[in-house]
Amino acid sequence: MPQLKTLLSTTYFGPVQWYAKVFGQNGGEVLVEACESFVKQTYRNRCVIATEGGQQQLTIPVTHDKGKSIRDTQISDHGNWRHLHWQAIQTAYGESAFFEYYADELRPFYIDQGPASPVRYKYLLDYNLAGAELICRLLDIDARLIFTERFLPPERTGRYKNDNVPGEETPETLSDSFFSEVSSELCFNEDSEIFPEKEKRQEDNITEGQLYDDWRYSIRPKNAPADPSFFPKEYYQVYRQRTGFLTNLSILDLLFNEGPQSILTLRDCCTQVP
Repeated sequence: MPQLKTLLSTTYFGPVQWYAKVFGQNGGEVLVEACESFVKQTYRNRCVIATEGGQQQLTIPVTHDKGKSIRDTQISDHGNWRHLHWQAIQTAYGESAFFEYYADELRPFYIDQGPASPVRYKYLLDYNLAGAELICRLLDIDARLIFTERFLPPERTGRYKNDNVPGEETPETLSDSFFSEVSSELCFNEDSEIFPEKEKRQEDNITEGQLYDDWRYSIRPKNAPADPSFFPKEYYQVYRQRTGFLTNLSILDLLFNEGPQSILTLRDCCTQVP
């Protein structure tokens, strides 16, 4: 039986669970949703790190128009967030085993170090993809992250994972325009930093009738449904004696604490130990 293509939302240095899905593709393509409407209060523009006082959420402020595709969501400069996020990361992980080892790789996401710095990216999708590709390179994860070129409603993926949680913003509670306004168009930004040019792509990489392993709306910070294919594994955390082990934090937590061994933790998260 052929392996299903994994379909994920974009994430800002997303949780261990998200990267376990990427790792599980074993060198195949992973489709990252680029044509949905922007969904608030999700990992699309936030990550969760461990601090001395427990979990801390870091949120990227964005500007977006309701009903428009996430590809149009731009990063805002509001609140000096880049400086604050980098300061929070340094405070949280400065004493971890691998912070200094990886700090130079992460710094360009928060401090402008020239024309190639991801900190200059205008669109959230571009920024997030650059971060995900960096993590995959640092951890030697063999996967190709590809933006979707058409929106496929979750009820047509065949393997949609979601619980209906009252008050949560999921496809069932979003307006009808969530599907109708973006489902029929190919999705590109002409001034995107790293989107492929529309003229160079003749084929649609989303196929009606094909089944997908769809995790776009169930990997989320609050009220996430059970995931029978994700087996969280404990690893060393700087503040574990004070806070206990904090599960499914940003991949940055695993990276700074475990370094190159992080990929072994991701492997174990995909395997149920008898």
